[in-house]
Amino acid sequence: MIRSALLVALYVNFLSFSLLSLFFGGTGATSFEKLREHNLRLEANISELESKQVDLNNMLGSLRSNPESIIIEARSLGLYRKEDGVIYLRNFEPVHRIPETDQKFYPRSLRQADEGILRVFSMAAAIVALLLSLVARKAQGAHKAITT
Repeated sequence: MIRSALLVALYVNFLSFSLLSLFFGGTGATSFEKLREHNLRLEANISELESKQVDLNNMLGSLRSNPESIIIEARSLGLYRKEDGVIYLRNFEPVHRIPETDQKFYPRSLRQADEGILRVFSMAAAIVALLLSLVARKAQGAHKAITT
């Protein structure tokens, strides 16, 4: 009697842990969805960084081949030659053409579900199943005693 109740509890424990791991474990459905979303963000980040790389390469080619572009970029950074005339405007922020390169990519680890919590829930389900099967056996034994 107790042996069959323990077997039921062990089956419930295995089944509940397997099902919880299937959906919430490290290789479960929710983790797979998080990885897929993370992969999409990384792909978008790569494409944006590649477009910035193209812009920077174009700017570098312009700076290497055109001396006038060097003067324009130096002026946008606030560097002037001695013979340049400078007019300062109040409340005016100059626009820099140099693209920002360090804004997007911040790698972070993906949070995994704690397997210990899954084990606790499966053990709780097994204990409940054990108690229910023992109560059912007692009730069955009491029913047999009353009918005989």
